[in-house]
Amino acid sequence: MDNILNLEHVFKFIDKSTILNDICFSLSAGEIVGFIGPNGSGKSSTMKIITSLWQASSGQVLIANKNINTHREEALADLSAMIEYPMLYSELSGHENLKIIAWLRNVNNTRINEIESLIELRTAIHKPVKTYSLGMKQRLMLGMCLLPKPKLLLLDEPTNGLDPNGVSTFLSLIKEHANKDQTAVLISSHQLHHLENLCDRFIYIKNGTIITPTYNSSYTRYQLMVDRPLELDHLIKTQFECETTTIENGIIITIDQKTTLNMILQTCHSNNIMIKQIDRLIRTIEEEYSEIYQ
Repeated sequence: MDNILNLEHVFKFIDKSTILNDICFSLSAGEIVGFIGPNGSGKSSTMKIITSLWQASSGQVLIANKNINTHREEALADLSAMIEYPMLYSELSGHENLKIIAWLRNVNNTRINEIESLIELRTAIHKPVKTYSLGMKQRLMLGMCLLPKPKLLLLDEPTNGLDPNGVSTFLSLIKEHANKDQTAVLISSHQLHHLENLCDRFIYIKNGTIITPTYNSSYTRYQLMVDRPLELDHLIKTQFECETTTIENGIIITIDQKTTLNMILQTCHSNNIMIKQIDRLIRTIEEEYSEIYQ
C-alpha cells in the first residue's frame, strides 16, 4: 500500500528541552491509526509539526510524498485536521460554514450535498451553528474536514464532550469515510475504549519518543471456568511453567510455546476437574497502555 504520511527522524527542541526525539512512523491509504499517550507525551506537538503549525528542528514530514517544508501548499492540500473543540462561524448556518470551506478548498456544490447527507444534520444544516449541540458541531466540523476528500485526516481528541450515541455516530462516520475514500486517519484520544474497535493499529508516544510495547505475542491467555480453581492452580504451577491467576469460579492461565491448551485440558480431565467454559482472552489497548505508562 502507498504511504500517505511519513515522519522521518523528526526532532523538536525548545531551548534546551527535547520535545520530540527521533519520531519515525508512517500511515497507509485507508488506515486508521490511534495515536496514544498521556498529556505532555508529544501527541499535539507531533500533530502541530504535521500540520506545519510548528517546524521540526530536524527530520522531514511527507504528505503524499510531498515535503511539508519544501512544498508546503501542495502537501497541505492533501490534509484536513480537527483539533479538539470545533471552531465554527456561530452566526452562520451549517450550510454556510461548509460553503466557506468549499470555496477555500475549491470544492463543488455536488460534494457539499454529499457531505450534508453524510453528517445527517437534516433541517439543522440551515440553522445558525450557535443553536447546535456539541455533537452536531462535531459532525459539522468532521464534514468540513472531509469536504475536499483529503488523503490524510488528523483528529486530536475529537470525541471530547460527546455522549455515547454521539461518539458512536462520529466514529462510524470516520470508519465509513476512511474505507470509502481510502483516507489515512491519525486519531488521538484519552478514551481508549472508543478506539478499540475503530483503529487498525496504535502508535504509542512517551516523553516525546515512540514506544513499542514489549508484550510477547508467543504467550496466549485463556480463562477457564472450573469447579475447583484452587486445585487446578496448584496442579498447573507444579507441572508447567505457566503464569496463573485465580478468579471467582475460575482461573486465568498464560501459556507459552512449551505448553498447549490441550495439555491443560488433559490435566483437568486426569484430575476430574470439570470445565464449564473456556475463553481465549484478547489483549486490550488498556493493557498495553498500562504496560507502557504505569
